[in-house]
Order: sequence, then structure tokens, then C-alpha cells
Amino acid sequence: MKNKITLFLILSFSALLFAQCNKEEEAMGADLELFNLATATTGFSWFQTDSIRASSNPSAHNAYMRVRFNQTAAAILGSDGKLPVGASFPNGSLIVKELYDSPTGSLQLYAIMQKDSTDSNAGANWLWAEIKPDSKVVFSVSEKGDGCTGCHGSTPNRDFSRVFDQF
Repeated sequence: MKNKITLFLILSFSALLFAQCNKEEEAMGADLELFNLATATTGFSWFQTDSIRASSNPSAHNAYMRVRFNQTAAAILGSDGKLPVGASFPNGSLIVKELYDSPTGSLQLYAIMQKDSTDSNAGANWLWAEIKPDSKVVFSVSEKGDGCTGCHGSTPNRDFSRVFDQF
């Protein structure tokens, strides 16, 4: 009887561990997919300028940055280069904020938002991630925007994109 209980506990623990590993692999896969989209070198439009510039004071990110949009996101921007108040980005929109420590420094981090209202990892209809240039995940999509949507939610009239109200 003791052997059966031990075997049951080992099998139960193994099944739980396997399920957790599969969940982590899915998150890693989703993060890697988002990283690959964000590091593409074509198909993007810069927000206002491709120059590295100082972030705004309320930014929780690095002191210097530049922002770019994929063509899906850029297509909805107004003539001023901003999302019109009250408008929403369509699914497939990708916003990449490149973060730097200085105006001439090296890239430190990608802060990434991808609109996908159908993804179970989405928080406020967006996938949120922070990933270093070496692909090390700092903030995973599996966290569903916890820690992002609080600040980004302060500008819901621009579909959680704060850059338009800061520049």
C-alpha cells in the first residue's frame, strides 16, 4: 500500500510539473514570437522621428527612447501621426518602444504591445512584453499586462498608447 501511495504521489507531481513546463514553454514561445516581430527591420513607421530622444517625465521606462508602428497600426494614425482620440487599433497592430540609457547609447530593451483581442494572454486586448536585445524576457506576455495596464489605462481614449498624449 505504501508503494502505491508513493507511486501515486510521484505520478501526480510529475503530471503537475509537466503541465507547468508546457505552460512556460507556451509563454516562451509567445514571447519569442513577439520578439521576432519587434526586431524586424522593415515594415515599420517611426513615431515623429527615428532619432533617440528623451522620454517624458511620467514614463516608467528608460530615460531615452524611440517608437515605431507596424503598417497595420500606422494605417489608422491621423495626419498628425497620432491615433485619433476615441479610435482603436485593429488586431495585428504592433507598437515597439526601443529604450536606451543615453541618446547615443546602445539599445537596452524593447517594450512591445501587440493588439490581439483573441489571445488568452491579452490584457486590455493587448499582448505586453519587455524583452532585451539578446532575447532575454524581462516581462512576459503570460503576465497579461499586469504592471502595464495600470499606467497605460490612464489613456484609454488612445487605446492604451501613452506616447500620443506625451509628445
